[in-house]
Amino acid sequence: QYPIWGHTFMRDTLIGMGIILFTFCACLAGEESASPERWPGFLGIGATAIDPATLPLEWSPTSNVSWQTELVGTGQSSPLIWGDKVFVTSIDGNMKEDCHVTALSLADGSRLWDHKMESAQPVRSNYFQSRSAPTPAVDGERVYAFFETGKLVALSHDGKELWVRNLVDEFGEFEVRIGMASSLAQTADSVFVLVDHEGPSYLLAVDKATGETKWQTERFSRQSYASPIVLDICGQPQVVVSSEGSVDGYDPATGDQLWTMEGVGGNRSTTPLPFGDSRFLISASPGMHDEQLDEAKESNFAMQVVKTDDGFETKVLWKVAKAMPSFGSPMVHQGLAYWVNNVGVLYCFNAETGETVYTKRSGQLCWATPLGLGDHVYLFGKDGLTTVIAAGPDFKVITKNELIEGATEVGEADVRRRETQGHQHRGSSATDSTETKSEGEQPAEGATQEQPVRRGGRPGSDAADGGDSRGKAEEVATANEGRSGGRGGRPGRPSGGADGGSGSGDSQEEGGAPRTRDGRTFADPVQYGYAAVNGSLIIRTGGKVFCLRNATTAPVGIKAVKVSAADTASDEGGNK
Repeated sequence: QYPIWGHTFMRDTLIGMGIILFTFCACLAGEESASPERWPGFLGIGATAIDPATLPLEWSPTSNVSWQTELVGTGQSSPLIWGDKVFVTSIDGNMKEDCHVTALSLADGSRLWDHKMESAQPVRSNYFQSRSAPTPAVDGERVYAFFETGKLVALSHDGKELWVRNLVDEFGEFEVRIGMASSLAQTADSVFVLVDHEGPSYLLAVDKATGETKWQTERFSRQSYASPIVLDICGQPQVVVSSEGSVDGYDPATGDQLWTMEGVGGNRSTTPLPFGDSRFLISASPGMHDEQLDEAKESNFAMQVVKTDDGFETKVLWKVAKAMPSFGSPMVHQGLAYWVNNVGVLYCFNAETGETVYTKRSGQLCWATPLGLGDHVYLFGKDGLTTVIAAGPDFKVITKNELIEGATEVGEADVRRRETQGHQHRGSSATDSTETKSEGEQPAEGATQEQPVRRGGRPGSDAADGGDSRGKAEEVATANEGRSGGRGGRPGRPSGGADGGSGSGDSQEEGGAPRTRDGRTFADPVQYGYAAVNGSLIIRTGGKVFCLRNATTAPVGIKAVKVSAADTASDEGGNK
């Protein structure tokens, strides 16, 4: 056991939602009453357990939508829940002049307060840029928010600013093509910020109470949008980072690097999600124009960290070649691992062996990580379409739900468009739309069985020459023997990707209007993230937050709450 966020973490974790659910003691430290229900961080890390029967399986624009609230500006971060409040961030202005942290009532969506700050690094706002992409964190005392423009702030639950830092002033401007997107991670006393970019990169631990730096660990420069995560590794907490070029583990108390696996490619944006026994999934994307296709084919796998007399070592358990995600991370639910690629093809593997269970079209593009809950898996599509499938070895669609009118038709059109584009790239991952039956007999495409324990190196490949990976696992292990420390990852500045140009429109939307063949992929509406507690499923699109509830457990019908810019007018750093 170890304390985390004021609770006691049990080593036997529940992977009941495709995310890690901590088994907490019944009450907050120092309190006798039951702790509030919560979804306190990115991908629900630290969330309270949920009874699946309390959440809806179906909804439409006119049913099971309890309320919807329009935000000031727009954003791509996921919402958070603590008790009776929903917390969300957004940016506003043509040049992202204003950064907002907003608290909404979980009961009815009404705005409780809005905290506005001036941007630390104004840049043109458009669809191809990060727009308040980092998800904040919340605990029993404070809300912590990080913005791609450089501000890091702590607020009380009633919106009072407790401390604020400007990381751009302290460490230099962020040099990343489409903007910083790394979400916060946390322990009981620290919040962790990952800044991986073309400039001096670092992992920063900040004292929650004071805002002061506890430690800063240097990392090699790289283009990345990945987020750190605190995992139980061999019975102790570690900050795990999967970011372009490497996967690394750090001591949350000191910042010391405990282990590293190098030679991973294309792992720019996803988060390693665990499935017990110090195992987790690593994933990599081919890039917008397949510029990292070859590297990504070798970098989607399940790995395990092993404790040794000398420290820690890593090993690849199995890997897959064709299952490459777009934006959402792969996750494990009820013993099955789920990947969704950039044309909506859903891959399902046996999490223990890597054997293919099925490959099916989902009919939608997905940004958010799938949510596994009870006997179901939720796939949140780009245009407000959510498909709920049965959890298990047989692919079965339970419901298709539109949050926005016409989402089904738009989503299917997006998939067809992406498939057409994929055929224009020879060898593109977008062309992979194969379907297989639920036989559970064949190995995953490119899958290999457990490989020897090693330190560093691309799984099953020669990191030096990037050649054929077959039969080279032992060679890689030898070549990288003893590589367990040093700065995280490897040097390098990947080429390709979105330009994220400044745009020329007179407004946020004109400046970011989709003008290329990829524009529709990034244009709103997008279901960017979600949060859940018993009785409420919260979904965030660019400019709105929706609360979904079963008609049998909550009032039916839509309560629309609009927050206008005039409503949030306040002095700099103030809230209303």
